[in-house]
Order: sequence, then C-alpha cells, then structure tokens
Amino acid sequence: MGLYTGTAYLDEYGKTAASYAAKPSSPSSPPGADTSAFATGPVGTAGAPPVVPPPAAPAGSVQTAPGYTPDWSGLIQSDPAYLSAQANARQAQADAAAQRKAALRSAITQYGGLPSGFSDQYGDVDQATLDAAGQNQFSTLAQLARNYSQNEDQFKRGLAARGALQSGDLNYGEDQLQNAYGQQRYDAANALSSTINQALGAYSGVLNSNAQNLTGAIQGAESNVDANPSYRPTPASTANYDATNSATYGQPIYADDGGNLFDQNGNPFTPPAPTPFDTGAQSGGDIYVNPATGQTQTQRPAYGLWMT
Repeated sequence: MGLYTGTAYLDEYGKTAASYAAKPSSPSSPPGADTSAFATGPVGTAGAPPVVPPPAAPAGSVQTAPGYTPDWSGLIQSDPAYLSAQANARQAQADAAAQRKAALRSAITQYGGLPSGFSDQYGDVDQATLDAAGQNQFSTLAQLARNYSQNEDQFKRGLAARGALQSGDLNYGEDQLQNAYGQQRYDAANALSSTINQALGAYSGVLNSNAQNLTGAIQGAESNVDANPSYRPTPASTANYDATNSATYGQPIYADDGGNLFDQNGNPFTPPAPTPFDTGAQSGGDIYVNPATGQTQTQRPAYGLWMT
C-alpha cells in the first residue's frame, strides 16, 4: 500500500524511493581493529544537515500595469490654440521691433546725432546711422547751426554799419544769439526724446498685449486639456497574492479583480498544459492526495486530472 502526494510516491512506511539511496556506513570491526579508513569527519559533525534559510514570504501584491500621470505642462504648451497664440505673439513682437528700429534710426538721422544721455537698450542705432546723421546737412542740428551763424553775421554787419562794432552792444547781442541758439538745440533734443519714447512705448505696448494674449491662451489650453478624457490620470493596476493557485502551480501566483493570473514579476501567467504521466498498474489500497485541494482518492490521476 502506498500514498501519492502529487509530487512523490510514499510506500506503506511513508518513505520515498530517494530515502532508500545507498548511504556510507562503517562495517563492524573486532576490538582493537584500525577503523580510520571508515572515518567521515570530526566526531559530532558527520551527518549535520546544512542550514537552509527559510524562503522569503511572497509579496502581498504586484503591479501588473503602470499608472498614467499626465504631463500637464507639456500638454498645455502643445495645445494648438496656445501654439497659434505663441506664433502670433512672436510675429507681433518682430513687427514691433522692426518699427521701433526704423523709427529710432530715422529720428536720429533727422536730428543729426545722438542726444545727450541717450541709451540704445535694443542696439537699434548702428554706425551707419550715426554716419548718416553726422553727414546730413539738412538735419535739425545742421540747420540750427547755419541759422545761428547767419544771425550772428547779420548782427555784426548791422553793428558795423552803425559804427558800434566795438561797443558794448556786441557782447550783449552775442549773448542773446547764443541763448536763443541753446534754447533751440534744447527744444530739438526734447522733440527727439519724445519721438524715441513714443517708439519705445509702442514696442512695450505690443509686449504687454502679447503677455495678456498668451495668458488667455494658457487658460484656454488648460480648459482644453482638462476637458479631454484621454488625459485623465489613472492609478497603477495590481494583483493580489492567490494562495490556492500558488499551491497548485508551485510558485507565487497573483490574481486581479477580473480573475487574470500573474507571476511574481507582474507578467501574465498562463497555466501549463497538463503533463501526461504513466497510469500503469497501481497497488491495491494506494491513496492519492490532490496537492491543490488536499482531497484524497483511490484512483491514480490520469494526465494530471484529479477527481477531487
């Protein structure tokens, strides 16, 4: 009579065939005989079983599919409406910059040079503009200089005609002419500064308008992304440890809520096909134990199929 556990056959003494494997033994010897040839190691250590650490407990669950966390920033910045707003803003800024540069160069050329304290923060005024301004004989500064020279010459001729060229009227008249000339240059510089500020202000206005438009475009893109169901975040999928299937297949098996099986790495698990084995004659009274259910039967399972 024997007992089959699904993995090994036990005889009526509860032993497997492996337990009957030949073992070294020492023959009996008469007193005083040399038995050193039969020594197997230090006394008390021969036969000590190796220390085997217990297997690690299986994890309670495994991840079977990663979750999805949207890249909100990337989705918003790739929104078509936002991209269009960006392109419009870039074009508007480029046009405004070109207009600013042209306005400054024209104003400085017309004025005849750079006003005192001018700061070219955008690098609009190049050397060619400065050369053109200095060589412009019809610039504001050139005309003021000619007018001053002509007025001074007329004033002196008038004094000479009256014989008063060496009188105190000369110094007084010269001061009046110089003051008038200085005021005219001052007024011209202020007019140039006003023109420059208008050009810079128009450019800044475009930048501010672009900022407002882009803010609105970002808000619109956020609404578009939020309304798209494909961008909903999803948690990771997991499966829990299945003790029954783990015992059946001899390895950690996990099952999700839908009954799908997975191995300990979270990969889908396909149960192996039943392995045919010999269904030869059985000894009378043999008992077979189903390792999955613990139930017993007296019929030897055929092709891995148990009755219980």
